[in-house]
Amino acid sequence: MIRGILLAVGFGLLASGGVAQDKPVGALRSDFVIVAKELDKAACTKLGLKVSEFPSQEGAVTRAEVIASMDMLFDKYQVKFRITPRPHDIYPEVIDEFNSDAKTRERLRKLSRWGVISPVSQLVAGKGTSISEEDVGDAMGYFYAQVFVYAHQPDPKWTPSLMGGE
Repeated sequence: MIRGILLAVGFGLLASGGVAQDKPVGALRSDFVIVAKELDKAACTKLGLKVSEFPSQEGAVTRAEVIASMDMLFDKYQVKFRITPRPHDIYPEVIDEFNSDAKTRERLRKLSRWGVISPVSQLVAGKGTSISEEDVGDAMGYFYAQVFVYAHQPDPKWTPSLMGGE
């Protein structure tokens, strides 16, 4: 019993960073690829699209790689969008301040304008090139939530604005 409690406390300390451990900075590329493949597979099943290939490599994934993957997925999913939203607010000064690469800034502007990423998130305004697992998860969750809002055809029976009401 006591041994089990001590083991649980030890694992809790390791997980919380209370004991020094050799962890790479940021999210692992291999973990990102696993999650991206599974989310893409689920989305493609629902939308009737072909599943994308993601190259698997070692090391920490960078913000630019996550942004490039999201941009590629967005372009693929966009053909199935049923609605076009009003352009969302973007903050070009924030994008320019935290992202030096022109291609990354262009992608962020597009994704922000469509509202599939939070305009001032760690993905957009993170310091450095690394990104944490939590921030990748938040960005991917936000992305897929918006993609499925756009890909869903509202039913006029349940959407009063489509029935000519208020």
